[in-house]
Amino acid sequence: MGEDAVVRTSMTTAWLKPGQGRGWTDEPVIKADARPDQWLSRMDVAQQRGLLGRTDTQAALGSRVTVRELSGDWVKVSFLDQAAPDDDGHQTSWVPRAHVVRDLGFLSAQTADGAQVVRVTADSTGVFDGEGMEQTLVVVPFGTRLPLLEQGEKASKILLPNEREGWIASADVAVGEPALGTVEQVFETARSFDGTPYLWGGISPFGIDCSGFTYTVLRSHGIHAPFVGRPVCIETLQEINIKRDDAGGVRPRYAEA
Repeated sequence: MGEDAVVRTSMTTAWLKPGQGRGWTDEPVIKADARPDQWLSRMDVAQQRGLLGRTDTQAALGSRVTVRELSGDWVKVSFLDQAAPDDDGHQTSWVPRAHVVRDLGFLSAQTADGAQVVRVTADSTGVFDGEGMEQTLVVVPFGTRLPLLEQGEKASKILLPNEREGWIASADVAVGEPALGTVEQVFETARSFDGTPYLWGGISPFGIDCSGFTYTVLRSHGIHAPFVGRPVCIETLQEINIKRDDAGGVRPRYAEA
């Protein structure tokens, strides 16, 4: 236990306890090759409400995790990109064991000096098996980050977990980590989620909740706020508007995560 691994499927959904999936309803996000884009269509309103107390977050392909505990076909992991004030300092929950893999080559590519990544900027896009982009390997959502192997005008070559490579449309990604966003840029991204369906624990255009919305929008502009459902002080983020009170002191604004 305590070893680092990565999410190997399109997106994994985190559950508060192992084995909480509800059969056919949750099969798209429980099966090994998860299809979160097909999940909401299987749920009525009551079933969506039933996720309360079952799920709490998600993580996209390539996200780093630390393995904490094993239980049959399930594994408890800490999501290293999602800070939280409890557990070990990161959001920690259960995911299907098939959704994570220990891939040292991929982990090294993420953390190597001078390593480049691509960030998905479209609502979602496909990763393909060749530069011609004919056969889809996996569909990934906004915010997914993957190591860049070769940048091309139409398609860029990327590294995938499990020692695989793929190609992604260059128009659907940005290269490198984002610069700290201005208030206007953050609001523009926030408005792009208008019409996104609500999903408890969701963090993408496939479905999103309030905490996931705040986390995803801010992270896309280089702002790393804790993933919690409470006010988060962001006074240290210089590009966020800071108001001063009458005494001349700083009164920080807050992001309701």
